Amino acid sequence: MNSGPDRSRLAGILLAAPLLLVSFSCERTSPEERVRLTIEEAVAAARDGDAESLGRMVSENYSDPMGNSKGQLMALVGFHLCHEESLHLLERVRSVRQTGPERIEAQLLLGAAGVPIDDLTKLNRFSADLLLIDAVFEKESRTRWTVIEARWRRAEPADLL
Repeated sequence: MNSGPDRSRLAGILLAAPLLLVSFSCERTSPEERVRLTIEEAVAAARDGDAESLGRMVSENYSDPMGNSKGQLMALVGFHLCHEESLHLLERVRSVRQTGPERIEAQLLLGAAGVPIDDLTKLNRFSADLLLIDAVFEKESRTRWTVIEARWRRAEPADLL
């Protein structure tokens, strides 16, 4: 009984099945959900000091009101990632809304501290920064959204409400 080819075909199907499921689930993920996942991935990459992954999430056409290009933004991000001995981040996505067929605007609060934080309202107990970030994402491929523009400022206490 020669079951070699059948087993290898079955193994191939079993290995491909998860990839197909991921592909199908990406198609069913709404653009807003995809952007929320991108934000989570960006925060995780920043926590890990992974500027390369962060760079892939920024459009080559990035610009902001301060005149930064993608390269200038990534230099700024890289500086902070390299110079922080310990960087703990906590984000709260305030809104994600589709404003065009391939455009999404998101607003989030991002807390950054040198010690672990579990709640943005506790940031005043630490030497920490809290930023309010408005980001515009554009669809780059079927499942990939990148930041095309961003504005940020220090958050006020009222921004936490």
